[in-house]
Amino acid sequence: MSEKKEEWGSTIGYILSALGMAIGTGNVWRFPRQVVGYDGGPFMIAWLVALFVWSIPLLMAEAIIAKKTRLAHTGGFRDFMGKKYAWLGMTCVMILVAITACYSVVVAYCAKYFVNSISGAYAAPITPEAAQAAWDAFRADPVQVLLFNAITMGIAGGVVLLGIQSGIEKVCSVVIPGLFIILVGMTIYLLVKYPGPEGAIAGWSALFEPNFGKLGNSEIWLAAFTQSAWSTGAGWGLLYIYSVSVKENTHVGNNAMAVGVGDQLGALVAATVVVPAIFAVAADPLAIMGSNNFGLTFIWLTTTFSMMDGGTVLSSLFFLVLFGAGVTSMFAMVEVGVHNLTDCGWSRKKAAAAVMIGEFAIGIPSCIWPGFWANQDWATGMGLLFAGLLYAICIMKHGANKVLDEYINDEYSSKIYKIGRWWSVLIRLFPVFFVFLFGWWTIQSIGWYPGEWWNPFLAESTGTFYAWVIVYCLAGFILTKLFMKKYKSGPMTVEE
Repeated sequence: MSEKKEEWGSTIGYILSALGMAIGTGNVWRFPRQVVGYDGGPFMIAWLVALFVWSIPLLMAEAIIAKKTRLAHTGGFRDFMGKKYAWLGMTCVMILVAITACYSVVVAYCAKYFVNSISGAYAAPITPEAAQAAWDAFRADPVQVLLFNAITMGIAGGVVLLGIQSGIEKVCSVVIPGLFIILVGMTIYLLVKYPGPEGAIAGWSALFEPNFGKLGNSEIWLAAFTQSAWSTGAGWGLLYIYSVSVKENTHVGNNAMAVGVGDQLGALVAATVVVPAIFAVAADPLAIMGSNNFGLTFIWLTTTFSMMDGGTVLSSLFFLVLFGAGVTSMFAMVEVGVHNLTDCGWSRKKAAAAVMIGEFAIGIPSCIWPGFWANQDWATGMGLLFAGLLYAICIMKHGANKVLDEYINDEYSSKIYKIGRWWSVLIRLFPVFFVFLFGWWTIQSIGWYPGEWWNPFLAESTGTFYAWVIVYCLAGFILTKLFMKKYKSGPMTVEE
């Protein structure tokens, strides 16, 4: 027997939980690198355009499918798009299962470095070489990585086990405002402690430098669209799973905009900590900002904080933010698996236990072999763009204008304001955007492995992504066939 449907306790609780889903490690470490690497102001403009052209329309698409069908992804695609397309919803789930197993390892790294920080590891200056050695030693120790991954998965699964209101909403309502307060406090501290053009102000200049003449650089636009998509989680299906439980009078447009804008605000605030900190003490900040995500975070930022007064406090707060942002994103990731199982008649307790154990097991190779983690990070990151395409196709199959006029601008939303025709136009254009964005990444990846770009056994090759897409699709198709009869009905289900 299926359990009674649980709803969010309040709109603000839903939005804060959705912000917890959207604001993740990418906001804290990837966005600052991208904005400095792509000339500051021009990237900011392109990034904001991407928010309204790509991310918000796609977030609205996810939310409205979930709200109307009241079912997790597989049942939602079945009822919204047609029974023979249900497997596309399960394919989206398979991509999310894979990225959860990969992402939990990253959050485990953050947990480890938070423990390092509060234990005083960065109380005195350390060299980049020492930080690199410590990072390499940790990643080479599978016992430690597995332990912290188990803790991370246990925390995320435990909160989801408590339910929508008692678990996810209650925790995110405290954690998300807390993370913003910490970041703002750190920003103010840096401005006061390291003022002037040679200090934190230099970092602000790098973030907002008005190099508007570079707006014609297509690579800036492609990078900005990618950052917006990955940062907001648009097309991932995470806002989808939270929107299954919204109240009937929820304004889909309002909430999608709040989540998208809130996520971007979180990225901006994080950047005003990361970039000014690097510029305040580093001899060559631009070279540091050009390092990869792990290098910036676990090597250079630990070195930077250790050189500042109050290094233990600063590093502890930073890695607490990074862990908090990561684990609240995991709530939604775990909920995807749990909700799809409860739609098949499982109890929440049984489903949460199965997802925790299953995701931990799937993540073991990524814990043990960094090369496997890199492979999964690349394949699932590209897979998420593919999943976004599936949500847009789902809307187009049902009828974009119909969805806008009858579902988004329903009797409740129309009392506040109506979403304009721009939404359905952008949804129809989404396949074109996808071709440009996906094509850009494909061309880049071909350049990484000249002559062997097709090889599926290379960590970040073009071939490995296409191989994994085939795996996701096959798994989605087979699992849908096996469990189709068990999926429960929703308000849009057509009984045969």
